[in-house]
Amino acid sequence: DLHSFPTRRSSDLHIAIARLMAGLAACALPPTCCLCDAPGGRDLRGFPLDLCGICSELLPTNPNPHAGALIGVDGAFVPYLYRYPVHHLIRRLKFGGVRIHGRLLGQLLAAAVASERRPSPQALVPIPLHLARFRQRGFNQAHDIARYVGCTLGLPLEANVLARVNQTREQSGLTLAERRVNVRGAFAIARAPRATHVALVDDVFTTGCTASEAARALKRGGVRRVELWAVARTV
Repeated sequence: DLHSFPTRRSSDLHIAIARLMAGLAACALPPTCCLCDAPGGRDLRGFPLDLCGICSELLPTNPNPHAGALIGVDGAFVPYLYRYPVHHLIRRLKFGGVRIHGRLLGQLLAAAVASERRPSPQALVPIPLHLARFRQRGFNQAHDIARYVGCTLGLPLEANVLARVNQTREQSGLTLAERRVNVRGAFAIARAPRATHVALVDDVFTTGCTASEAARALKRGGVRRVELWAVARTV
């Protein structure tokens, strides 16, 4: 029932409240650059941004942010390359548990999406981890990123519609053929999605095998349009 989604007015109210709370937090704990400890800035919604103007110039923008055709995916957007400092932030989040980087990466992804002026999906779906991997890591980095993308852009999360039912191997180091086999049947619908147009959110895009398999599962569950938004693309 799409009527149960937040209306634009309620979404704007949510953002206004979040901005007020962020402003109060910034007064007590001013934003600090994650890379050089200089004073941070503000994102496009006025939220504190833990990145200074000088370090923001170091971000490796992707010259071709619109990934090529992916099976099951109706368009992909990846604004950065997996190089310093973006890969440093992702690795510290993913393997070091520095979860404040999830907020920064989410804000950067949201700002890049907003600059595209593309039609908004009805909801965001983070790429899920298998339960065993989630227990080991303690969090899902894609969920952390998606949460802040949603907060910045005023989009709801449907974080529980998709489940990773197969405990796959790490994709890094696998060939393209091995990646496809590795994620085959890895995802299933855990709860009927309410949205018919969603954006999958992930940290890194390499071959698109994971996104394609997740998109297939969502479309079997009734979603008609699935995009992919990822922070960085491997070179």
